[in-house]
Amino acid sequence: MPATRVPCKDCGNARIPLAKLEDIAEYCGVPQSTVYRWSSRGDGPKMIKIGRHIRARWADIDAWLDAKAKPAAI
Repeated sequence: MPATRVPCKDCGNARIPLAKLEDIAEYCGVPQSTVYRWSSRGDGPKMIKIGRHIRARWADIDAWLDAKAKPAAI
């Protein structure tokens, strides 16, 4: 679930922390191994690699989910 905004030390603007791999898995309701697979194949939301850590912007996760949504069959 998206975290609350925290103030930026340098500029004072509030920012939302990046989603961690486990956050992404929980938010999407999938195992962490699925998120690893998305990252390695480029199938999932836009990911950011910081050192050995995988992160994503919440807006990118939501945009990816929106793009995956299909209209309901009536």
